[in-house]
Amino acid sequence: MSAEIEEKRESSRAYFTRKDNISATIQTHAESLLSLPVTLLSISAGGLSFFCTRHKVLTVIKEGDQLTVTDIQTPQPLGPIASLGVEVKYIQDYESNDRMGFGCNFTKISDALRNKIQSFIESRSGGTKSKDK
Repeated sequence: MSAEIEEKRESSRAYFTRKDNISATIQTHAESLLSLPVTLLSISAGGLSFFCTRHKVLTVIKEGDQLTVTDIQTPQPLGPIASLGVEVKYIQDYESNDRMGFGCNFTKISDALRNKIQSFIESRSGGTKSKDK
């Protein structure tokens, strides 16, 4: 990730590798209802990112869409998260490997869960404080 993009981020984030296999399920709310498994790439107090198979979502999910992310299986001490509402902010199409990435902001999240996510991020980064404003 470039330094320019990193500077625009309001929240520190925890990143996951494909080998971590942090799974979740997304559900669309638009005219084309869809529920499919995804792999989490990162999480912050402000949102999350994930990727999934390109052909299943190519024409269904657009920037600005509202999704529900369920059954999020993050490692301890954060642990599983039942459900979060998100808005799609950006889409990256990785045509070379048949995957698409999605960056989302939380639309509904409790302060308690936001604080728990922030503590998780700090624990993974050795106690580095958030960039939240």
